[in-house]
This record gives sequence, structure tokens and C-alpha cells, in this order.
Amino acid sequence: KRSFKPNLQKVNAVITNEDGSKTAKRVYVSAHAIRSGLVEKPLKRKYGYTRQQRLANEG
Repeated sequence: KRSFKPNLQKVNAVITNEDGSKTAKRVYVSAHAIRSGLVEKPLKRKYGYTRQQRLANEG
């Protein structure tokens, strides 16, 4: 009899630790879990203000 294997993909995902903090890790996830929305993906980059933008906002 044929056995079906899960379609595993290595993706960056946000993992919640025991203490409640979140970290981004590369993990193997099934394609079904990705499609059904079980995987939360991290931001591509951290959007930070430059010094000039911060000064323009404040004053």
C-alpha cells in the first residue's frame, strides 16, 4: 500500500517560547500548514527611523 509523505518546506517562522517571548527561526513546516494559516512569518526587515526622520517628527 502507498504511504503519503508530508510536503515539508523549510521556512522562517515566528516561534513562541515557553516564557511567551517570540523569536524567528528556520523550521520545517508542511505546505498544508502554511496554506491553512498556521504559520506566522516574521517581518522581512526591521523598519527603524533614521536620525533625520526622528528629528523631523519631534520638532
